[in-house]
Amino acid sequence: MNSIQEILAALGKGELNQEEANALLNGLVAEAAKPKQKGVYFEVSDKGAVKIKGMRAKWPIVLYPNEIQTILGLSLSDKLIDFIEANRAKLSFHKGDLAEKQGGSDEGELGQSEAA
Repeated sequence: MNSIQEILAALGKGELNQEEANALLNGLVAEAAKPKQKGVYFEVSDKGAVKIKGMRAKWPIVLYPNEIQTILGLSLSDKLIDFIEANRAKLSFHKGDLAEKQGGSDEGELGQSEAA
C-alpha cells in the first residue's frame, strides 16, 4: 500500500488491523522523512527495472537492465549519438534540472558545451 488513503481504506474494510495499519503508516512517514538525493541516482523499481532519478523534475526514466545494456552497447550508442547529431534541428532539448545542475548547455556537440 502506497498511500494513506489506501491504508485507511483497508483498515475500514477490515483487511488490516490497527497494528498493521500503524506499521504501514509509520513506514510511509519514515520514507517521506528521508533526505532527498541530489543529482542523478538510481533505484530498483517494484517490477525490477532501473529507475534513473534526478534527470527530470518529477518522473524517473525507467528501463530494464537488458534495455540499458542494449543502449550502452558500443554500436548502438554510436548510432544514437549520430542520430541525435543528424537530427539536432528537429529535436527538442529539455532545459531541466540536470543541465542546470551541471552547468551544461544544449548547444554544441552532444554532452559538451560550446565553451568546452
